[in-house]
Amino acid sequence: MLKVDVKDLKDRTVVLHVDERPDFFDLSDKDFLFIDRVRGDVEFQRLEDEIIAEGHLRTTVRTHCVRCLNAMQLTLEPEVHLLYAHDRSLLSSEVVVEMGTEVPIYFDGEAINPRDDFRELILVDLPNFPVCSQNCKGLCAQCGANLNREPCRCQQKVEKSTETWKRQLRNIKIGRRDVNQSK
Repeated sequence: MLKVDVKDLKDRTVVLHVDERPDFFDLSDKDFLFIDRVRGDVEFQRLEDEIIAEGHLRTTVRTHCVRCLNAMQLTLEPEVHLLYAHDRSLLSSEVVVEMGTEVPIYFDGEAINPRDDFRELILVDLPNFPVCSQNCKGLCAQCGANLNREPCRCQQKVEKSTETWKRQLRNIKIGRRDVNQSK
């Protein structure tokens, strides 16, 4: 269980070593399969009435590239920068926070269980549009060929239809004169 006792923070920092299965954090998403444990180190430090948590997490997911639809693995490495405060006003839905300031997370004054906060950081780190590489060419919209592996199969058809169109355009006659002869 991930838990930091606040009494341990009175005269020192506490490093929380994270090494948990994805299901511990209830990590699930319809487009991503979490295939590796969540690991990392997060340091908790007391500053007057607030607790600061800083560190990093790491896990791996399996998904599909949105351009070419190939299966791919992606490493997530969310940074942890959390601020906890024992202030009951944070539980109110009417908390006003100034722009650019960090929103403190309420804790009961005795212990911090960062499980849900870590879960949120990991899920927010998931990309909206995962790609296997920045140079991925994707699929042809006409024939479905994976342009990373093969040339477009419909390209020759397009070239032939373009030539036919150009030939037909040249044969258009306006009035009594041939378009090709007007120049």
